Amino acid sequence: MEKPDKQVVQLLQRGNELFKIGDYRAATSAYESIIAATPDFAEAHHNLGAALLRMGNADEAAASFCSAIRFQPGLAEAHNHLGVALSRLGRSDEA
Repeated sequence: MEKPDKQVVQLLQRGNELFKIGDYRAATSAYESIIAATPDFAEAHHNLGAALLRMGNADEAAASFCSAIRFQPGLAEAHNHLGVALSRLGRSDEA
């Protein structure tokens, strides 16, 4: 992936700020906008997964973590959070 443009970086920062204050729904919207513009941005997929997981949507979170891993296989946080999501889904054997 190429370096994200300034607008994408600003949107990522905004999503991260929303996540930190617990507005996970608004954060997911920001991350989804980034993914629509830059589909291979692993960090946006990971952060979307983290927000979805906080909202109790482990299934969609797992899919987001898998996308993050597909685009950046060495993203350790995504592997860790995928394990958490799978565990919450009762699929610990896949974690």
